Amino acid sequence: KGNIWGVDVAKKPYLYICGKADGGWDGHYPKALDFTSKTCVSECPDDNQTSIECITRPYVFPKPTNGGVDNNGVQYLKTLSFEISQSVSLQTSYPTDIYKGQMCAPRWEAPNGLRDSLILGPHSNESQLAQAIGSLRNAWPVLIGVAVLANILAYLYLVLLRFYAGPLLLLSLVFGAILLGIFALFFAVGIFFSPYDENGGYNMWNPIYRSVYGEQARLLTFLTGICLAALCALMVRTTRHSVDRIDEAVGMIHAACGCIFDEGCYLAIQLVPLVSAIAILAVLSGLLYCFMLILSVGDVDGKGIRVNGEHYTSMMKKIHYPHSWPFVIFFYVLTMIWIIELMVGITQFVISFNVCSWFLEAEIEEADNPDTASQPFKQAYKGYGQHVEGVRVHGVDAIAGGTRTGYIEEDTQRGRGKVLVVPIGRKHPDGRDFLPEDATNEVKRHSPLWSWEGLKACLQHIGTMVLSTWFIILSRPLRMAAHIIKFLLTPSSFSVDRQKFEEDDAPDFFGLLTSFGGLASGYINYYFGGFSKDAYVDIILNANDWEKASEDVQEFTLKAGGAVAFLHGMTSIYEMIAIFFVVMLSSFTGYCVMSKVGIFNDDDSTWYIQDPLAMTYLSLVISVVISFNWIALFNNTSDTLLYVFAWAREKGDMDPFTLDKYCPQTLKAILSAEMEQAPTAAFKSDSKSQQNRFSHAHNKFLSNAKTYATQGKVNAGERESLLRSTR
Repeated sequence: KGNIWGVDVAKKPYLYICGKADGGWDGHYPKALDFTSKTCVSECPDDNQTSIECITRPYVFPKPTNGGVDNNGVQYLKTLSFEISQSVSLQTSYPTDIYKGQMCAPRWEAPNGLRDSLILGPHSNESQLAQAIGSLRNAWPVLIGVAVLANILAYLYLVLLRFYAGPLLLLSLVFGAILLGIFALFFAVGIFFSPYDENGGYNMWNPIYRSVYGEQARLLTFLTGICLAALCALMVRTTRHSVDRIDEAVGMIHAACGCIFDEGCYLAIQLVPLVSAIAILAVLSGLLYCFMLILSVGDVDGKGIRVNGEHYTSMMKKIHYPHSWPFVIFFYVLTMIWIIELMVGITQFVISFNVCSWFLEAEIEEADNPDTASQPFKQAYKGYGQHVEGVRVHGVDAIAGGTRTGYIEEDTQRGRGKVLVVPIGRKHPDGRDFLPEDATNEVKRHSPLWSWEGLKACLQHIGTMVLSTWFIILSRPLRMAAHIIKFLLTPSSFSVDRQKFEEDDAPDFFGLLTSFGGLASGYINYYFGGFSKDAYVDIILNANDWEKASEDVQEFTLKAGGAVAFLHGMTSIYEMIAIFFVVMLSSFTGYCVMSKVGIFNDDDSTWYIQDPLAMTYLSLVISVVISFNWIALFNNTSDTLLYVFAWAREKGDMDPFTLDKYCPQTLKAILSAEMEQAPTAAFKSDSKSQQNRFSHAHNKFLSNAKTYATQGKVNAGERESLLRSTR
């Protein structure tokens, strides 16, 4: 009838493949299985004592008849007619085990490769796809839990980033490298375990062995271990490099967190990623449900008997898919990716709109500072009280600069007498113990209306958003690679070793590799750097279309020069690290639940997850999307603040006094030297001259590569003696 076992026939949840009726038996098992004869059973037989109803193969019997006259009066001498016969017969069962919670597979001892013929048989690809998509029906509670956990972890990461940015990022790198190393070792050693031991301890933990059958699983798990080992090596290199460079990004992270956690943030900028996460999950759930419907679309056809090119009705029905259906499925998958990416882009646009509004519209206000320091310290900090010269502090003098000045203060609030306050830190460059200043806090208030106004502005540019989505999707891997290359090849500002340049020195291999990496990173940034969230800021501030914004944003940042150009994009690598950290924790937790909680890994459970590997991949996707919405806040805010600062200085007609009035203190601490005008000369170049620099760099790299490959002997015949003589 075309019913699905376990769904339409709920009391018979297992698929059983009958043996070939004319194939004979080998002991307790048939010699071959008949994949055209399937049936549903309530439980998998474990012996030969059960009778199974099996559909037999159709038989065609010729039936000759003598002449006669038909109803139309036509006389015929002899007729050969055909009689088609198909029946349901009782067949002796063979011993089976439940496989993937949905079918009865011959046991391991079955001869003639009977078990492999079922699992790797003609319907294996369809079965694996059905297992992956069908697992959604039982895995949805775990996926929702992963989504909630990713939201919590990502927000906690942001909160900790506000106070402990440097230590947190370094710990994330170290922990990520260790975790990748453990995973790499775990998957790599899988090559020594048998993939056929389905109930083994290692196999139960390895998602590949649980989802892929046979030697393919062994090869796949080993290759996975190699790839993870390579990522571990990259993470270790990044960790080592970050020890010297992380302080350069901490200042911008602090400035970004000042915006993210400023007054009124909970109903404004922090509400955006939460609402976005809920909306994306709802849309993704609907898209996946529709995807299951699309995969089940087809004609239920019972004409399975064919005689002389004609089809006749049989006792078994099958689903036939249209020939164009694979293209429909492919188009639907692309549409899913496009819709999710579009929603992420809208989120980034609204966040950028919030940051621009916060910088340009919210004036700086003074707020009370609950200073918990003691009254004597406050008085000494301001320089009040009787001074006592030549005070010596044992254990401090040799380190912090010898004798110092003390301050005698009286506790007037509690009446506990006088105290001597002695600073023990190093003196400031001007010789003072303290830098007197008023202990006040600055706030810039967020408005809940900015998110709504940002969404309306985004909808006004919806055509631009739709157009930009595919540019961003296709260029993202290249831009991520460029950020990583640039980060790893750029030394910290504290460790630059300036040496005399020798034109004739042949480059070593590492220098050549570094040169190639810098050249590749420069090309990628030049051609694809504008296809990013930064273009949204240009659209907001200048109302440009996508093409104009993507062209202007990269060039404008370079022309801004100084700290703006140096710090722009500095936090991107740490955004990737933070997202990786949250994704690993949340998705690994989801996989542990699917693998070790009995209700999800027991074959007899109604919540059994057939393909934990596919659901782990889906957990990764969900975690990436949700954590990106939260973690991208500090990177998006950081780059937007730099861009809007440069825009306000160059194009916004803000005089230094007005800019100082709106620029937050955390940003002024970094860009105070550039409040009035941008640094001169170095970055003042148009697109043509920038392309000329790339052309020069390209030619220089080819020359260095040629010199290295020939050990400096290229075209040296006539000039070598001259060079030697001049030396």
